[in-house]
Amino acid sequence: MINCIIVDSDKTARKMVENIIGQINHLSIVKSCSNISEASDIFLDQPIHILFLDIPSAAEDGLGFLDDLKYEKPKIIVTSALNTVATHAYDIDAVDFILKPITVARVVKSIAKALKLENYSHKELTHGESSIFLKVDHKFVKVDLKDIYLIEALADYVNVYTPNKRYTVHGTMKAMEDKLPETEFIRVHKSYIVRIDHIMEVERETLNIEKRTIPVGNTYRKELMEKLKII
Repeated sequence: MINCIIVDSDKTARKMVENIIGQINHLSIVKSCSNISEASDIFLDQPIHILFLDIPSAAEDGLGFLDDLKYEKPKIIVTSALNTVATHAYDIDAVDFILKPITVARVVKSIAKALKLENYSHKELTHGESSIFLKVDHKFVKVDLKDIYLIEALADYVNVYTPNKRYTVHGTMKAMEDKLPETEFIRVHKSYIVRIDHIMEVERETLNIEKRTIPVGNTYRKELMEKLKII
C-alpha cells in the first residue's frame, strides 16, 4: 500500500485531492489536514510515500524534520495558488508542482510521476480499476474500461475503440497493455488487444468482436484459449 498525506489549508482543494486518491487502487490516505504540524508525528511512526503539500509562499514549508526520518523521505507534490512557489518546490526536491486550481488530470499525472520514482508499475494506477485517463490532444479524457473493446496499433500511436467513439493516443501497445487489468484484457496479436467479455466468436486464426474480425497470432492463441470459459 502506498501511504499518502495531504496538507492544504484550503478545504475544497484538500477534499478534491482526497476524492481522487480514494479512487486509485493501492493508495491510502493516512492523514488529511490543514498544516504540516498536524501531520509531523505521523512521519515518525510509519513510512509515508507521497506528500501533497500546499505552500502559501516560497518562504514557508516547515519540512526540516523530514531530513531526520528513519524512513525514506516521501515524494513531495507541491500545490499552490502562486506561480512563484514553483522554484521553491524544486529547491526542496519536490517531484512535481501543481498550480491551483487543482484538476483530476493534473493530480493523476503527478501521482504517476511519484509512483514511477517509487518503482511501482503503471498498471497499479488504473483509476479505481474501472476507468483510465487517455491523453487526447492537449487534455486527459476519462474512459470507462468496460466500454473499451479493442486497442489497435498504429505506428507510434494506438487507436482505442469504444462503441461510441475512437480515441487516438500517442504511445505503444506495450505501454497500453501494462496499464490494463490482465483479467479483463488480452493481447491476441502484435497489433491488437481486446476486452475478453466483448469477444463473440473465436475461430482458428481470427475472432469476432463488436462486428469486427481480428486476427489471432499463433504466439497469443494458447493464452487466449486458456482465458476463455470453454465448456
